[in-house]
Amino acid sequence: MTTTTPIGARRVDDTHAVVTVRLEGTFPGGVAELDYRFALRDDLVAELVIAGHES
Repeated sequence: MTTTTPIGARRVDDTHAVVTVRLEGTFPGGVAELDYRFALRDDLVAELVIAGHES
């Protein structure tokens, strides 16, 4: 089982936003922080990139 908890959010510009989440589960290390980078177009998600959180 894994859980995700939003721990931060920021708007980059008019069309881009980043939501940082903490992922906890039964994988090696048990905890990871990920950035969900969204590009919006016409109020819809046009692009989503999930990557390791940049400290």
